[in-house]
Amino acid sequence: MNTHYRKTIMLVVGVVATVVLAGCTAVPAGQPVPTTSATRAPVEVTTLPSPSRQVTPAGTPAPGAVMQVETQAALDLAGRLNVPAERVELISVNRTEMPTGSLGCGPTDGVGQPGLIIGDEIILRAGGLEYTYRSDGRRLVPCSPAAFPGGRDSQPLAGSRPAEFNAQNAALDDLAQRLGIAKSGIQVIQAEAVEWPDASLGCSKPGRMYAQVITPGYRIVLEAAGKRYEYHSGRGTHIVSCEK
Repeated sequence: MNTHYRKTIMLVVGVVATVVLAGCTAVPAGQPVPTTSATRAPVEVTTLPSPSRQVTPAGTPAPGAVMQVETQAALDLAGRLNVPAERVELISVNRTEMPTGSLGCGPTDGVGQPGLIIGDEIILRAGGLEYTYRSDGRRLVPCSPAAFPGGRDSQPLAGSRPAEFNAQNAALDDLAQRLGIAKSGIQVIQAEAVEWPDASLGCSKPGRMYAQVITPGYRIVLEAAGKRYEYHSGRGTHIVSCEK
């Protein structure tokens, strides 16, 4: 390659290097090299509220539903205090360790047996006072205060038999209203499932016609002030007084 071409190439290389260096920013020694990044728009994050379980102890469960232990306790306390179920407030329901038999509620009708079980403790409030029930999955025991309204005898847990409990509760309401007394003054003697031969529910009255259909229901026997009263129920909470 002759001298003319060699000088021309060196001139071009010098020009290119000068252009490249002119586009760069000198950075003092010891400082980081700045970088350029795209600016992102701020992202708005929306936090959804977590679902919560609202427990309503008062009220009557739908036919065929399983009655929760706190619902039965609230209905029982409302009957003992002779107040509407809506005035009974649920404070808490907790699984806790308790003695078998009395469930740690002092002398009850439970059989005293050694050992511990895990059961439900239900705390309710009514009229400014707190009331505690305990359950071992088979029965519901009024636990505290010691002077529990209506006593501390246990009752079978309604569980999967809410229809029987509802019919029994309707009969108690009716008799308490008729006699003008609190439900705590009425004792349940018997509650059994029955299939009535017709819509009279086994309490037919002369001169009346009834649909001839088999009607499932319950026979409920109550006692107040030494006198017994019999009620028959059909579907739901429909009951009739059937005194013989």
